[in-house]
Amino acid sequence: MSPNQPEVQYVAFLAIDWADQKHVWSLQEANSSTRERGEVEHMPKAVEAWVGQMSQRFAGRPIAVAVEQIRGALVLLGVKTPVHSFGDASA
Repeated sequence: MSPNQPEVQYVAFLAIDWADQKHVWSLQEANSSTRERGEVEHMPKAVEAWVGQMSQRFAGRPIAVAVEQIRGALVLLGVKTPVHSFGDASA
């Protein structure tokens, strides 16, 4: 981030454990101490629908996302979805 850009105000923080059958996630809204947990199936349509639900739920505002991989389908989807910021949780 350059000094001239405003700091991003994330509406929620999302961690994803990416697996080969089901992906487990944990979500915490920025102004809450409550964490939600869930699973999403390892199918492109299921992942796309889930990302769409998250985007709609937070009205397109930015969600910080940590995922334990640096490449792959989920990261590519994150790059295509401008309301999400993706980072490597294993770093």
